[in-house]
Amino acid sequence: MIDAGNAAGFPSDRFEADAQRTFWGAELAPLGTKLWQGKPMFYTQHYSYAKYHTMICTHEVAWEQSIVARMKGLLKIGNKVWNDERQPSYPVNRIKNFVGHFMTAYGNTAADRRRSRVELWSKQSQFTLGFLYPQTDGRASLVCATTAAAKRAVAATDLRELQLNLHDQFGDDAGNITKFIEAGPEIKLAMETPASKLLTAKDSDDVKIDNGISFRLRLPYRKPTQLDVRLNGQALKPSATDGYEAWFADGFTQLHVNVPPAKASKTGLYFITCGYEPDEFRPTGWMPPAAVQQRFATAIADASPATFTDVPYGDHFRQTMDVWLAESEEPTPLVFYLHGGGWSAQDKTDIHQHLDVRGFLDAGVSVASVNYRLLQDANAAEIQPPVQWPLSDAARALQFLRSKASQWKIDKARIGACGVSAGGCSSLWLAMHDDMAESNSDDLISRESTRLWCAAGKTPQTSLDPQQAREWIPNYEYGGRAFGFAGATRPDSFAPFLAARDALLPQIQRYSPIEHASEDDPRIFMEFPAQDKAPVLGERQSDPTHSAVSGLMLQRKLQALGVEADLRYPGDSQTGDSTMQQFLTKQLKRTDLK
Repeated sequence: MIDAGNAAGFPSDRFEADAQRTFWGAELAPLGTKLWQGKPMFYTQHYSYAKYHTMICTHEVAWEQSIVARMKGLLKIGNKVWNDERQPSYPVNRIKNFVGHFMTAYGNTAADRRRSRVELWSKQSQFTLGFLYPQTDGRASLVCATTAAAKRAVAATDLRELQLNLHDQFGDDAGNITKFIEAGPEIKLAMETPASKLLTAKDSDDVKIDNGISFRLRLPYRKPTQLDVRLNGQALKPSATDGYEAWFADGFTQLHVNVPPAKASKTGLYFITCGYEPDEFRPTGWMPPAAVQQRFATAIADASPATFTDVPYGDHFRQTMDVWLAESEEPTPLVFYLHGGGWSAQDKTDIHQHLDVRGFLDAGVSVASVNYRLLQDANAAEIQPPVQWPLSDAARALQFLRSKASQWKIDKARIGACGVSAGGCSSLWLAMHDDMAESNSDDLISRESTRLWCAAGKTPQTSLDPQQAREWIPNYEYGGRAFGFAGATRPDSFAPFLAARDALLPQIQRYSPIEHASEDDPRIFMEFPAQDKAPVLGERQSDPTHSAVSGLMLQRKLQALGVEADLRYPGDSQTGDSTMQQFLTKQLKRTDLK
């Protein structure tokens, strides 16, 4: 549209885009579950398409000819085949997605796809997607549950229970799914909805599909061979109406499974499996550019493979950890790492950007790096405040490791937590929180202690109280999203968070590390390597989210309680440990404490 306007001599102006933007509000909330992410960036075209399945566009322009030229450009888009499609289509056929897996409209004509799309758009909020995790070469899967019985069937705690449930659903055909599962390395079925919600699904929410449904999987090869595509255990043949289609586009072989109306109206569970042979051998997989490899320390990661990878400590596909066990006849200390990313991004592999795993192993210290459920996972499950999920996962993962102490030769007493930014905040919260062990629980893991030998953080947040943080650092703007306040930017989410602070204070204090400080806390270490000046209370900071001022305030409180707390930043004129690596190695190997 912009190109068409420019070609006609009418330059693009940002106010034209702003004029068509619809800001999210109560009147649009009912459509919230029917739309893709990005609700604050919601446009009139989206609204009209979702509600009326047609295109309506509003623009504020100075010249009528400008909007005519732009509308011509929009209509031309509709006559093109989009990057990953094989038919002209506007907009693209995808309706619902989950981590690169898609539900799409069914049909070979525009009219058929329109009927299917109209139906699926109105019902897709009641569908639940998932796939077998982790995804590996030569194997792909996609699961869609549209009825309560189907949702309860896929809410299995492990793959064995899942196989039994599938047999109840599909009878002997389930044996082919069992063969697929048992032939692979997958460890769980990852579903977009928490198992607790799936188990309580109501039969009144069952969805019947009248106009067919299609699904899209993407195989990361140009010409994979020996495709074995099955729906609910039954083999599919190439077909544009009742089977599968495959074509290469947008970097993937697009595997498109078509379920005609007659079939779609009779099932509530679609379990798609695909086995295939890659058309090329990739010994190390795709290699990123050198600058990216250096930034993410991929060579270091490859040089120190984990003893165990993607070990599950919960039902959610994000609740996994990698574990490196040091060679030792005696129980070893353990470094417990929580990644950063504002509890909204990053992954357990970022440990290699901040710590030398091989260095710990050579020193006789084992290591665990943990993934946890993110804020967006908590928001999807309507958890309030969302931050409780990443923090409770940190505690659960720590307890899980302690439950493996005998098997993995881990010294339960000598565990040091650490992390960067939000991961550092989580580590400090664990370190200062009272023991969360439930001694009488029927769950043996919950009986394990959450107390630590020591804790360290790189650029951690020490308080989640917006008023307190503003008193420390006047330009502070972090934490709103952790408590459920959405916004395109941190300032957008911080302002309503600060306004609601008094009402939320009990929750804020529950999850704010500094609120749990006490005289029995372990030794703490905090480093702020990007601090550009000495930390002074009440001064604006160049990076307020990661400022040493927050570390200074926690240090003062801990020292007043008699707890040792080290604070390091450039130019601090101190000697001794200056990094998390040095601190953790020394503390976990000490013999003169406890």
